[in-house]
Amino acid sequence: MAGLRIGLVVAHNEQHYKQILDISLHKSTIHGVNVLSQIGAIAALEKCDYWVEGFVAHTKKMRDLLVQEMNAIPNVSCTAPDGCYVAFINIKKTNKTSQEIYELLLNEAKVAVVPGLEKWFGKGAEGHIRICFATSEVILKEGISRIKKCLTEKL
Repeated sequence: MAGLRIGLVVAHNEQHYKQILDISLHKSTIHGVNVLSQIGAIAALEKCDYWVEGFVAHTKKMRDLLVQEMNAIPNVSCTAPDGCYVAFINIKKTNKTSQEIYELLLNEAKVAVVPGLEKWFGKGAEGHIRICFATSEVILKEGISRIKKCLTEKL
């Protein structure tokens, strides 16, 4: 569950399990789940089945909107993620680093994205930014509009 530090890993291969823990940096974070997160997870598992179908449909709609709009920006490309609420946007053709695009969007468009820094995502992440689309359509459209305007005018 996003933000609550709740998750589950099922790995039948011991080596894969260890790799997942190493890559996720799980060993560098505080272990254990706080009480509020535990209560939220129990409620989600026991009482929220009715909500999941609508949430999945909304998230797919927001994903498709983001991907379509990002692919309409010159020198930017995006492949739709299959099972996640964040997209990794390819900005390599802008000839700017992910940190530079992050700073440009934050300072000029007032939109926060996550730069594809090696320390968070590994060596192949440079040239990408991460955008979360788990929000309302109104908020997502506003953010997309600001990103498009900024990147079109400033690059």
